[in-house]
Amino acid sequence: MFWNIFTREPRPYLEDYLLTTDGYRIFYRAFGNPQGIPVLSFHGGPGGSSRPKYAKLFNRKVYNFIQFDQRGCGQSTADNIWHNNNTAALLIDAYEILQKLNILPVK
Repeated sequence: MFWNIFTREPRPYLEDYLLTTDGYRIFYRAFGNPQGIPVLSFHGGPGGSSRPKYAKLFNRKVYNFIQFDQRGCGQSTADNIWHNNNTAALLIDAYEILQKLNILPVK
């Protein structure tokens, strides 16, 4: 049906977890061109999560659209979701995801 063109959610080329040193499993997924211009998406919150439909906003032939569920949200898990759940840890998680995807160099 014609309407499916507009309602279908894009499929990621990768879904994985980042394991942090303080016990979190951060879920992330990537859409589009793995060699494309990287775009890292942060969802709203608290309690939000990543949504595949946001990948539709980008030309997936040109962009590598990456989104992740922040600490304590969506498919990300931990024994204690309040431990080290702050902005500094969020930015470290984002940086480490980009390193894992070979977008940023590993220190």
